Amino acid sequence: MADVLRNGIATGALEEGRVLLEGPLAEIFGASRSPVRQALRLLEREGLLHAFDGRGLLVGRARDPVRIPVTRGMFPSLTDHAEITGPRMPA
Repeated sequence: MADVLRNGIATGALEEGRVLLEGPLAEIFGASRSPVRQALRLLEREGLLHAFDGRGLLVGRARDPVRIPVTRGMFPSLTDHAEITGPRMPA
């Protein structure tokens, strides 16, 4: 799971400013929140993700987070579409 997310960040599929949420990621990966949390924390320790307002983890260090749906289609190994970020933040 961490490898898939890391690859998504490296290739730009998950660009800087995306806010990733545990619940929707768990749904996409067909896993419980615990392994998702572990993967996200690993990427946070690696400096790829950063805590955002207590509601998720931010890809990179963007000043203006973007809550746009991220789909399974962004990951070559996954096929079905499902949202893994929260709704777009109001302006």
